Amino acid sequence: IYSFGIIMFELLANLNGGRKKNEAIRQLRDMAALPEKFQEQYPEESELILRMTSHDPLKRPSAQDIIQTELFKKWEKEKT
Repeated sequence: IYSFGIIMFELLANLNGGRKKNEAIRQLRDMAALPEKFQEQYPEESELILRMTSHDPLKRPSAQDIIQTELFKKWEKEKT
């Protein structure tokens, strides 16, 4: 789940350049924080990403929890 949170951030953030990308991921990993502009653009996704990358594994959602979120359901509808 943790890795999925990191990957989800990478895909949505679309950060170009290794340094900027590494810095943003380090901020997420070490401080459980996302760039402000990302949070403004993706509020629902940000909340889910922060839950998935929680330092406490017990606070992370399960895969079942993720697929039951409104965000995931919205993605499913867009896919069809």
